[in-house]
Amino acid sequence: MIKAKKESEKFSATYRRIVPLWLATSLLSVLTGCSSPDVNASAQDKSATPSKVKTDCSRVAAAKDREACLLALPAKECEALGPTCLALQQARTINDEMAAAEKKIISKARARYASYTADDPAYLDDLEKDFSASANAWRTYRDTYCQAEPLIQGMSRNEQDALSAACKMSITRSRIEQLEQLAKSIP
Repeated sequence: MIKAKKESEKFSATYRRIVPLWLATSLLSVLTGCSSPDVNASAQDKSATPSKVKTDCSRVAAAKDREACLLALPAKECEALGPTCLALQQARTINDEMAAAEKKIISKARARYASYTADDPAYLDDLEKDFSASANAWRTYRDTYCQAEPLIQGMSRNEQDALSAACKMSITRSRIEQLEQLAKSIP
């Protein structure tokens, strides 16, 4: 019994050391793989004309990682890749608008309800924490829903990125309108 417990503790200690190392290695490989230059670029003669697009994000398997790769591209490379990349860049702009609307709500609520802290000192902190949690949950829902919607409709994986980006933009625009109405409702 004691021997089995010691072996279990030994396994648990080893597992605790390996998992963070594996996660760090995986993250590093994803990040460096996403931004690495085209494999053929190193084999090309230096006097040869470089390829138009130096990063191949299509080789990244996971959709989230592929999106991150496309968003990290410079504007000219993004334009060369076409509408999917441009839609993601536009989605980032819309996300920034949504974040600004969320910040407006928090700052307006903090200013309006500052007096509440006399009776409840944690009121504003809880308000911000809960609102931020709901915003993060909404983003998770939007991203997951828009990733699944094209597949549910029977579209191919080649169409999935563009359709997902369009879905995210549409839903996010509606969300911004909701947030603006919420901001107006704060006296």
